[in-house]
Amino acid sequence: LSAGGYYADLASSVAKRVKAGEFDKAILCCGTGIGVCIAANKVSGIRAALTHDTYSDESRLVIIDAQDFSAKPVATVYLPRRVPYGAHGSWVPDRLMA
Repeated sequence: LSAGGYYADLASSVAKRVKAGEFDKAILCCGTGIGVCIAANKVSGIRAALTHDTYSDESRLVIIDAQDFSAKPVATVYLPRRVPYGAHGSWVPDRLMA
């Protein structure tokens, strides 16, 4: 998604696809994370949340099972340096970019 993209539209589309079973889970990213959470949470049955740890000074991507929030993470990716607040990024499979 380009910097001029419509994050709310993307978040809504991804949330609907998760609900329909096309994806098992999804990770949504935008500048603050708040906009994509609001958009995704408007889809019935979908819950998105923004989390961070101000004290650790590290960045990691934690993937959780959306069906069992109390379970241990499915995976944790430790990043080599802290990603600053406001960084933008999206992951979209190649097949969806055509």
